[in-house]
Amino acid sequence: IYLVASMTKLAVGKVFCVLVWLAIAAPGEAQTLNARERSAVIAGAAELIETRYVHPAEGRAIARALRRNGRALEQTDPQAFAAALTLLLRQLSQDGHFAVE
Repeated sequence: IYLVASMTKLAVGKVFCVLVWLAIAAPGEAQTLNARERSAVIAGAAELIETRYVHPAEGRAIARALRRNGRALEQTDPQAFAAALTLLLRQLSQDGHFAVE
């Protein structure tokens, strides 16, 4: 997973490892994300936004809002979850540069 914010691409290492593991754990089988994995993605994204967003005060506010609202994301399909998280980040930040892939 990559988090793209304000023209800066940030790798979410722990999250990426989880999704890579899911992709290779059982080739050919449908992969899903459980609640713990979704929480890890949200926590990793919030941490990166909080510490690296181009406007520090806004980054902290976006991270707080993501931690509050991210729990509502229940998609188990990794691609659907990434799309929902992208939409949520764009809504919370009013920054169209956010993208989770």
